[in-house]
Amino acid sequence: MEDGAYRPVGSEKSRSMNARVIAATHADLPAKIAAGGFRQDIYYRLLHYHIAVPALRERLEDVPLLAQHFVRTLSAKLNRPPPRLRLDALQRLLAHSYPGNIRELKNTLERSIIYAGGEELGAEHISFAPHPIASAPSAELPTTGPHCKFLSDLPLNLAEAEQILVSRALAIAGGNLSQAARLLGVNRASLYRWQDKPPAPASP
Repeated sequence: MEDGAYRPVGSEKSRSMNARVIAATHADLPAKIAAGGFRQDIYYRLLHYHIAVPALRERLEDVPLLAQHFVRTLSAKLNRPPPRLRLDALQRLLAHSYPGNIRELKNTLERSIIYAGGEELGAEHISFAPHPIASAPSAELPTTGPHCKFLSDLPLNLAEAEQILVSRALAIAGGNLSQAARLLGVNRASLYRWQDKPPAPASP
């Protein structure tokens, strides 16, 4: 890896190579190095360019588009017309924490399509597999009330929180302003006013 050379097994001569190494992991390698579980020299040889891909639970705004994509592709795989993904189904999908990342979303939707067996896929057709780690927090969280999943993620800056909630409501509603306003418990005029507000200054 350092000089682009290798020696085949049984050979006395080294050969040069022109290769690019791509490595991926979900482990915290700096923590493993500190604990003696990973070699520091290998880490720095690999770390030419680092790309951090956030987990699905950190980018829930992607769930509606991913769900629509998986419904289409999985329905084609199952040789059946893709069902219409109802708003309550999207709300249920957005209320999950996805310990199994995107693969969990895909597998959940495949089960749901088979279970729905019709033209619509609703919240009643979606069930998440239990997480194997007993100590993990429950993946099912309410979508309304003081224990809403997103509450702990919202900034204390009110203007920033408003923008995040409006963006999430629009994502759930697929851009439909009337549906987004109903989700937020406001009228369309209030939603228009929020959209017209200038971006909130970032919290210090």
